[in-house]
Amino acid sequence: MILPPLVREIDAGVGLLSRHTEEEVRNLLYAQQAFLVIAIVLSVGGWAFVHGRVVRPIREISQGLAEMERTGVYGASLPVRSDDEVGRLATSFNNLSSRLSERTREVDLAHGKIKEAYEALARHAGELETRVIDRTAALETARADLEKKNEALLREKSFLVGYEDILTLLNQGQNSGVLLPGLLRHLLEVIRGQAGVIHLVQDFSDRLVVGAAFGVDDAWLRDRAGRRGLPDQVVRDKKPIFVEDVPEEYFRVESGIGSRLPRSLALLPLLYADKVEGVLEVGSLNHFDEDDRDYLWAAAGQIGIGLHNLAAAERLLKLAADLQGANETLTAQNEELQSQTEELQSQSEELQAQSEELMAQKVDLEEKTRAVEEANRLKSEFLANISHEIRTPMNAITGYTDILLELLKGKIDPPMYANLERIRLAAKSLLNLINDLLDISKIEAGRLEIQPGACRIHEALDRVYAVIGPQMEKKGLSWRTEGVADLPELWTDEGRLEQILLNILGNAVKFTARGGITVRGRRGAEDRVVVEVQDTGIGIPSSALSHIFEAFRQADGTTTRRYGGTGLGLHIVRELARLMGGEVWVESAKGHGSTFSVSLPVRLPASPEFSAAPAGAAESHPAARPEPAPRGRRGGAVLIVEDDPAQRDILEHALRSAGLPLRVAADGAEAIRTAIRERPSLITLDLAMPGVDGFAVYRALRENSATRDVPVIVLSAAELTKGERERLAGVRGILQKGVIARDELLGLIREILGV
Repeated sequence: MILPPLVREIDAGVGLLSRHTEEEVRNLLYAQQAFLVIAIVLSVGGWAFVHGRVVRPIREISQGLAEMERTGVYGASLPVRSDDEVGRLATSFNNLSSRLSERTREVDLAHGKIKEAYEALARHAGELETRVIDRTAALETARADLEKKNEALLREKSFLVGYEDILTLLNQGQNSGVLLPGLLRHLLEVIRGQAGVIHLVQDFSDRLVVGAAFGVDDAWLRDRAGRRGLPDQVVRDKKPIFVEDVPEEYFRVESGIGSRLPRSLALLPLLYADKVEGVLEVGSLNHFDEDDRDYLWAAAGQIGIGLHNLAAAERLLKLAADLQGANETLTAQNEELQSQTEELQSQSEELQAQSEELMAQKVDLEEKTRAVEEANRLKSEFLANISHEIRTPMNAITGYTDILLELLKGKIDPPMYANLERIRLAAKSLLNLINDLLDISKIEAGRLEIQPGACRIHEALDRVYAVIGPQMEKKGLSWRTEGVADLPELWTDEGRLEQILLNILGNAVKFTARGGITVRGRRGAEDRVVVEVQDTGIGIPSSALSHIFEAFRQADGTTTRRYGGTGLGLHIVRELARLMGGEVWVESAKGHGSTFSVSLPVRLPASPEFSAAPAGAAESHPAARPEPAPRGRRGGAVLIVEDDPAQRDILEHALRSAGLPLRVAADGAEAIRTAIRERPSLITLDLAMPGVDGFAVYRALRENSATRDVPVIVLSAAELTKGERERLAGVRGILQKGVIARDELLGLIREILGV
């Protein structure tokens, strides 16, 4: 705004200066010409006078003008020697030179101002250019953001349109054979997926069937039929699963030019009122972002409702068809019924009476059914709660039998000694049966607890082989393992894992007369491990494979009569495998052996139904042994705390035979007094005692400075809950009566005492 007026003022000043300068120069030239004319006229008469008074001054003036014209420097001054015309001419020259010098300075000053103005203008232009560049960059950034927002809005619009299209498809009333493929293709188009499957839950079954598939090889679907995997996990947990690293053996995206593994996999439950109607499984060669997952979750909810409504509509159509057929039949029979109306009328009172009687019987039957269910529940709870009362006498029988066998060995007749061994074998068989019944009762009552921990399958298998090895050697059976040692470490219930392996391998030994047993280990899909037990035994008929895992069921009645058993082992195996997040299945043919397979996750799934309490039938729990605790005095006695006389006798005999000094306490109060008074080197503590129980004794021992460091081994006939284990934190071992061998108890005591 300032520069244009300033430039115009400078231009006007330069123009004015130029006009004045030209006019003065022109006047000066005119004067020069006049003087030259006068000089010529007077030169003849007064050459000497003119030469001295005129020519020289004029020459000086001419030289000064030439010098100013040559150098462009104004302001030269000539000497004034007279007061005549020549003097006045010199004075005029001096005045003109002075004015030209002033004008030159003014022009230089104006030129400096013009230069400063142009420099200011250049700076202002640079600033304007910088502002334009910054503004252009800001506009470009805003344009990019706007494009991203526009793309997000377009994608959101496509999701909304896709969601509306799904609702439209669901409301068109098509049958499942037409609706499900259309829904699957539409979903894949919206999320830019390439393959997918809709699994449907079969009525009255926990198996999944394929309702629709797109971009997946049919051979892969047939091969996976009946297997459990991620879709079944979604059905159990009712939660979506998103996989970014798809396993190599999973389905591939098929096209006309080849196949490729999807990069991302999404499995979502199709829910209706907390009931799983099916599973939506889609794969994509790109990653699923949050928008894709939100859209899939919203679409899955609507598809679940649609599947439920579709099933209901199909049932209604079937009922309508049945009703129409019934109406036609009724119409055809109408005349016959009309003729029988009088007879029916006469019988209506009798039918009414019978109807009332049937209603009363129905009410009575419902009450009896509830009573039976309640009795069954109470039975299960009762059996689950009386393990101590049932196991204690059996433990006493086996303990006293072991003592007699040890004391009478070589002192009585061999037949009598063999009878004692038969008594011990029968007692242990009965104890195993009681344990199985208690496990079944706990499963039915929902009280079977899982204790997760780190374990290795080959170590558990070694312990199981130590139990069944003598039977195999007696039968001459071979034993082989393949790949078991290469399996990864599991986070699962080690005790229950051993129980599963012992049941399966025990059956294999029982039903195999010759040949051998092979145990194979391999990695399964979805971060799981599979253990296969193959035998060369009698095999299982195909008709029995469907119920072999049911309770109290065996292949046939002759199996029980010939080989024994109750049919509980495999049922317990299946239920334990399910509790541990796995499954079990069998492949067999009569006369060709059997292969039992157990699949377990590498890490036990976290779920509210799993408890951290122990579940092993009997264990010296590693977690219950703290690193290293102060040991008792080697010279002190071992204090046995046990209220049951039979168990006390068995423990005393076992420890005295090992040469250990003993003290005995029959109740909790006596145990506390004896421990404080004598400070034993170790204490074996029973938990179930009247009055002061074992938990109170342990707490009192830990609160007293005299007994705080005395090692304690807990002996219990019942399994402990998580809360009970926490109350016993710090004990050196938790053993179960009648199950842990005497050698293991003595080994633990020697380890603690260092003897």
